Amino acid sequence: MMRYVAVATAIVVAAMLAILALGRTTPPRDAPFSSKLASPGVPRNEGAGSGTAAPLVGDAPWALSALPECFRQTFEESGSHAHPRIRAQDAPDIGSPTVWHRIVRATLTTADCRLRVAIDSAVVVRADTRLSIPPRTHVYVAGKSLVLDRFFDGGETIRAYRLVNGRVPAFTQR
Repeated sequence: MMRYVAVATAIVVAAMLAILALGRTTPPRDAPFSSKLASPGVPRNEGAGSGTAAPLVGDAPWALSALPECFRQTFEESGSHAHPRIRAQDAPDIGSPTVWHRIVRATLTTADCRLRVAIDSAVVVRADTRLSIPPRTHVYVAGKSLVLDRFFDGGETIRAYRLVNGRVPAFTQR
């Protein structure tokens, strides 16, 4: 009986020592990543002495939300086609969709961002960042808010934004 207890104790002690030894060879979780081996994640531009990141380009229905230096999101609602419009009427800063003023083929400049609106899509540009808001998106001005109404298969998303400078969105025709 004593022999089994000694063997079990030896196994437990060996396992604990192995775990402690592993803990010493791996860096702590908050240590910066320094390995040059490839790892999954966002590709990085690590050119010789380059301290700048590669430009960000792509489709992004949430593009304005990604630029808080220019736009502040104040409302978002998604759902079937009727649901977001009904909820938008309850939002004090954007009111009823019947009083929204639709913007087509115009440009808005705020801070260092430029929003170019087409018939049913938009593109926002800031420095090297160029994000496209996919088709079936309509842009409106409602009071001091900029409203993006995006339709997708079976649903709709409405997002409202305020300009960082607090002004009424003023578009210029392009």
